[in-house]
Amino acid sequence: MPSVVVTDEYMKSEQVPVIDLSSLKNGHEAESATLAKLKQACQEWGCFLVVNHGIEENVITQMDSATRETFKVSKENKEKIQGEFGYIPSMAALPFLEILPVNGAPDPDAIQKFAQELWPQGNPKICKVIEAYSSRVEELTNDIITAIFKSFGVSKYYKSQFWGLLRMNHCDVRGEARGGLGPHTDHNLITVMYQDNTGGLELKTKAGNWVEVKPVPNSFVVFTGDSLKAWSNARIHSGIHRVIVNNKSPRVSLPYFFFFQDDDVIEAPPEFVDDEHPRLYSPFKYGEYKSYCKAIKTSRCEHKEFFERESDEAFLENFLAASSVCACNH
Repeated sequence: MPSVVVTDEYMKSEQVPVIDLSSLKNGHEAESATLAKLKQACQEWGCFLVVNHGIEENVITQMDSATRETFKVSKENKEKIQGEFGYIPSMAALPFLEILPVNGAPDPDAIQKFAQELWPQGNPKICKVIEAYSSRVEELTNDIITAIFKSFGVSKYYKSQFWGLLRMNHCDVRGEARGGLGPHTDHNLITVMYQDNTGGLELKTKAGNWVEVKPVPNSFVVFTGDSLKAWSNARIHSGIHRVIVNNKSPRVSLPYFFFFQDDDVIEAPPEFVDDEHPRLYSPFKYGEYKSYCKAIKTSRCEHKEFFERESDEAFLENFLAASSVCACNH
């Protein structure tokens, strides 16, 4: 796979960092520099792009095409995708956006079940594409979180019990309208996302500016989530982001969400706590925070104001305050 080179024009503008993952295998000096850049990206942005990640371009392009084909099925069949993570249709707070989870991917049986709900006779071709893509992205996500832990010197806390969820997002804006997804943070560990070249993804910087996360060919966008922020004693930032799409071609994105287990207790290890960084949060169960976020976001879907607003509340801090588990105001 040819290497991705990021243009000077991109680097001169205010843009999220781009991490070349191939340098993690190029020797100690190159690895150290990349890990330092990765650490800074987590601290200052809560978002970065990864290139030269090892996933073949044809695996990505085939998944993009499969996603577009999947959203052509009837709404009645899409609504068969249910459960804790089910089909989400376009609503007032999600203008022209539809979301389909592929629960259980990359497990072949789970993918086959997904396809049988959407197509009466199944769809072996799309199953094969989803399995190839999701298995590679799961590997990549493990590699990225391993590198993040290593950059902060906490590799010994990496757990193989983290789990992932692949979602297909399809936004088809009509007429002169705007569509997409309002400002929010992700409540999980990290999110590794493919986005097509349509554009529209924006990140709010710590200074309060919205910057476009411009598509870079054959790259993935990575967001660090609220639960990783809490686990790191807020040393890792959880960036607010949104999607604003005008009348363009349909936009496809494929976020792969990486989660703690519901029973995992989120508590900053000693490496993140010192005199300069006193403990900010008392321990809490990840599943309780996940349920809190899901309940609030579900209740907002029918209200257009939550798409149009300029910012987002501090979900993590509000949850901790409501649960009386905040160690101090932050």
